[in-house]
Amino acid sequence: MSKTVTKQNVMSNLIWRFAERCGAQLVAFVVSIVLARILSPNEYGTVALVTVFTTLFQVFVDSRTWK
Repeated sequence: MSKTVTKQNVMSNLIWRFAERCGAQLVAFVVSIVLARILSPNEYGTVALVTVFTTLFQVFVDSRTWK
């Protein structure tokens, strides 16, 4: 069963994907603010470093699945 791709489908998917990414960024920002209020600066720095490395490793994992 072949589904035809129309301009309307592409635009709808683009809008939903954009909304999903904006929502994810907003949630990450709110979590970051909450953690900054709860943790000491030293602990928050450690969490930030772990987040950076986790994000970097996730880029490699995602690029591996794009075969």
